[in-house]
Amino acid sequence: MPCPNGLGWDVCADKDWPHKLKGHWEPAGYRADCLRCSADRAIEWSVPPQDARAIPWNVFCGCGKDAVRPLMRARLGPCMPGGRTGRQEIDPDAVVRLALAKIPPVSLKLALLELTGITTSEALEMLGVRRENRSRVIKDRASISMQNRRSLPSSVSMRAPHPFRCKTAGQETLCKA
Repeated sequence: MPCPNGLGWDVCADKDWPHKLKGHWEPAGYRADCLRCSADRAIEWSVPPQDARAIPWNVFCGCGKDAVRPLMRARLGPCMPGGRTGRQEIDPDAVVRLALAKIPPVSLKLALLELTGITTSEALEMLGVRRENRSRVIKDRASISMQNRRSLPSSVSMRAPHPFRCKTAGQETLCKA
């Protein structure tokens, strides 16, 4: 997937990123000051291979990637792989499918926010979903066909195992524990 400017991600990381982040080349890769705390040389990225889908980058200050990512997305715009810079036009058919889906309310809200172009992590933050519940909320927004796939085949029984069996005089009878 090429950069929206028509360049490959490798050229984008080599030409656009240094200019937009006010970075410079060092032997270990490109470096720029942190966009949040202005720490020297805190953001690092390297030029990926031509067929790469993203530009590898890291933050070496106390801010962390989650705090710096929105600032980089604002500075880089569509040159940030995986980043959506604006709201997308919503497909009416997708809204209808969501309205008819049998999913829990929070998962429905998550899917609606994602439909507008908000990332999953940002939507979960907006909804106030705690970390220990995030995987469940994400899993529950699966399509109805995926939910049907999770059902067991008819040959598999979910009944409890038989109670203890006792043998008396060659006959099998049920015993109580």
